[in-house]
Amino acid sequence: MARHQGGLIVESGAIVADETHPFPPWEEFSSAIERGYGQVFASPDGNVRLGLHPVEGLGQVMQRGRHQLPGTHGRANLASQHITHEGQTWTLLNVLNLVHNELEDAYGLLDLVGRSIVQGTSIAAATAESLQVMGHLLERDRTSSVESEIGLLAELLFLQAAMALHGPEQALAGWIGPVGGNHDFEYSSRSFEVKATRSAKRQHRVSSDHQLETVPGSELRLASFQFVLSGSDEDLQVGLVVQRLATLYPQVADPLNTKLARIGWSNERLMTSTNTWKLASEPREFIVDSSFPHLTRDHITEACPAPDRIKDITYTISLEGLPANAPVVIDAIAIGGIA
Repeated sequence: MARHQGGLIVESGAIVADETHPFPPWEEFSSAIERGYGQVFASPDGNVRLGLHPVEGLGQVMQRGRHQLPGTHGRANLASQHITHEGQTWTLLNVLNLVHNELEDAYGLLDLVGRSIVQGTSIAAATAESLQVMGHLLERDRTSSVESEIGLLAELLFLQAAMALHGPEQALAGWIGPVGGNHDFEYSSRSFEVKATRSAKRQHRVSSDHQLETVPGSELRLASFQFVLSGSDEDLQVGLVVQRLATLYPQVADPLNTKLARIGWSNERLMTSTNTWKLASEPREFIVDSSFPHLTRDHITEACPAPDRIKDITYTISLEGLPANAPVVIDAIAIGGIA
């Protein structure tokens, strides 16, 4: 296990592997990562350490000694520095602001850097070489960051409405997306998948064949939000919405922050996401039934030969002109900012 201290993952009972495989494969410790526990590993000679801390959204690899810093220019979620740890100087590479579904890729990158260092490459050269192989992880452009931001903003606004309707404890307990639930929100008789878009048209990306799959005995709804950037600081900011919820419902402030950290939104990241948004249209709810445009594994099985060979489905649905259903959550309170 590991603890986070002053920007550094501090080793606690690190596992030492052999020289051929200095760091263990993802499968050997991913269950601990899934439960939110940090993990740190040391190379056999102790000169390289590698760690992941999912609650902080942080990955690190460090080489003993003062070496040339890895190049981080232009990479918002990559940083390097020299540190003193246990009386010794180390050269440290940080991968910052990781969200939960990036942790495995992050470990793959860190393992690649770490193994190169063990084989005699400097941390700077190892990082440069590894980025040529897995640079996609650290080249998340502004578009993907913004999509993550408005996705969270939509879920927070939905949560705010649910808190007004069901009470803060019940509403927050139903926000199960951060802990790996089937849908973003699940209550006794209804589930909700919350989608956000910046498009002038109401269209949303669906990332799997099970995302819009109904839970037996429960009605599934898609809650659709459209946002546009705003020049007014009186409109919606992610960090300010979190603060508002914590102020309105202080009894759930800590569990709310825990869930946010689970998906990579630390307090620091929340307050540095300074985009200001407003709603471009009234949010809408759509019942996902046989008349709603979507794909599930059952659809694929019925329509496709050898459906087991189709491993991944991503698609975009357009809801333009599709009649919405009477909302049961998002009209519970006025959430403001509608153009």
